[in-house]
Amino acid sequence: AIAIVSPVWPAHNLIQNCRVSHYAGGWCTAIFFVAKIPESQPSPNEINVMVRNNEVFLDAPDLTRGAEGAYGGGDMQNVIFQNNYSWKATCGFNIDTGTPRNLVMENNTFSNCSGVGITIRAIQSQYYMRNVIIKNNTISLLPIGNVTYGTSIGSDHSPYPDDGTCTDVHITGNTFYCSAPIPKNAAAYSIRVYDLTRLTVVNNSIEKTIPAQLLQGFHDLTLSGNVDLGGNPFPGLQTIPVLPPSKAPVIPLPR
Repeated sequence: AIAIVSPVWPAHNLIQNCRVSHYAGGWCTAIFFVAKIPESQPSPNEINVMVRNNEVFLDAPDLTRGAEGAYGGGDMQNVIFQNNYSWKATCGFNIDTGTPRNLVMENNTFSNCSGVGITIRAIQSQYYMRNVIIKNNTISLLPIGNVTYGTSIGSDHSPYPDDGTCTDVHITGNTFYCSAPIPKNAAAYSIRVYDLTRLTVVNNSIEKTIPAQLLQGFHDLTLSGNVDLGGNPFPGLQTIPVLPPSKAPVIPLPR
């Protein structure tokens, strides 16, 4: 429906107040954008793309037939993604190509996701992620079969290197719940993360029937303040063995 590619830096693109209704999907994304910064500008202090106040409504009669994405793209660098909404997308937000760097996702609502709310993956060795903040979002899951995730974030590099390629991911203050009962032939997880350096998962509110998956390969893992929807300590978030402290440098976010 909408596609924007930023070929030059700085781009100062703004995507706001767009509404995609009756979106039928079919292995494509309603609002897709690429925001790459040249390697000669590794940490500029300017926002490259702002995406805010948009809405995407899925209108597919069969939610199992394809990967209907609401928002997504690649090489999202120096991007703020805030106050956006999706309804019944298979995937609310997806990055599986390119290198997300200095990405802030805040105050978004991904409602009735039948696949995953937010997925960010470094799927090839030349890709990485750095400084990804996911905060104060609301993700509701609509399990209809197989496995549904609130977030699925990690590095597919094998073996996982502690070299700063996938580092500084913060999942804070989000709310995860199921909008329908989980079928017997399905499973649902709130937070799925794997193979990251300096991962922070704090102060999230999670329906206690949807546990978290913290898989292998964490350097410097911080877990605290996560509760169920009743305010009790969340039982499905277990402390797992953590790898030795990272030697990767900390690179600050743009101002």
